[in-house]
Amino acid sequence: MNKKQNSPATVTIQDLEDFATSSSDFAFEMQVRKLMQVRQKFPRHGGTYRDPHTDLPRQFDLQSEHVVSNDFHWSRFLHAVECKNLTECGPILISRSKCTRQESGHWFLHTKFPKSPQWTRGPERQYCLASDEHLFTAKFGGLYSRYREGEMVGKSIDHIVNSGSRIKGGDKDIYSRWSQAVASATSLIDVAREVLPLNKQAFMRTAIVPVLVVPNDRLFVVDYDEEGRKTGPVRAVSWTPFYIDYHPPNLPKSIENFRFSFLEIITVDGLAEVMHALNTGAFPGFDVLLDSEVCDDEMRLQCENW
Repeated sequence: MNKKQNSPATVTIQDLEDFATSSSDFAFEMQVRKLMQVRQKFPRHGGTYRDPHTDLPRQFDLQSEHVVSNDFHWSRFLHAVECKNLTECGPILISRSKCTRQESGHWFLHTKFPKSPQWTRGPERQYCLASDEHLFTAKFGGLYSRYREGEMVGKSIDHIVNSGSRIKGGDKDIYSRWSQAVASATSLIDVAREVLPLNKQAFMRTAIVPVLVVPNDRLFVVDYDEEGRKTGPVRAVSWTPFYIDYHPPNLPKSIENFRFSFLEIITVDGLAEVMHALNTGAFPGFDVLLDSEVCDDEMRLQCENW
């Protein structure tokens, strides 16, 4: 009797219709893909990778690239995006504290234009691959960083579920998604090696950002001071950085210090604001990508020393 009561119910065609209409992660991913269109160019589906924890192939969601230039260098912004179609029954709550000086800032990859490039024609463009000696990394902080000392950043994440008898939290389900975003971002390090035939500027400066996108009104934050006291009420936001300090394995010696300091967790409306800025040639929070005066002397010195 108990066995019969606990057996799964039959899934009807209407159940499938309801799931495809309101609960499908893929449908949400396609909505995000449409939103991420910049200058008539869609992001690409990210393909597959091998999960280091399960050793099984997993799928990335979306990867996108945006390129702009100034007088001395080309700047490239790479998004590694994972989508999680959270419902009103399961929002996420990010617990935050102030970003320390050590935690602040973000890392860029810099690629020098080779003197004798060997061009390769890919399915979408022509490029040459820079060797290790033409690749280096640098960290930028202060006013030029999206992640500044003293601002609130996520340190813990909970997927909140009301079981009927009590409220439960935990990060297992969300962790699988944001770890995929980081794995996808790691795969984009190879894209940073691709030097494009764009007037042969001295170097390309690349930012790679892992992103987790969730529906509107599903992202909440609560802030704490250094003694663990809550400093304000829980509130909904459209974007928050989440500190991860991830160091990808097996990096070339020339970029062995490179790391992903933060994951960006953002709602659909927050992502729309970012995409609008990209469509107008801005890189929100990554001003150093566009500022020809910031570290150009350092970049020129590096180029001269190669």
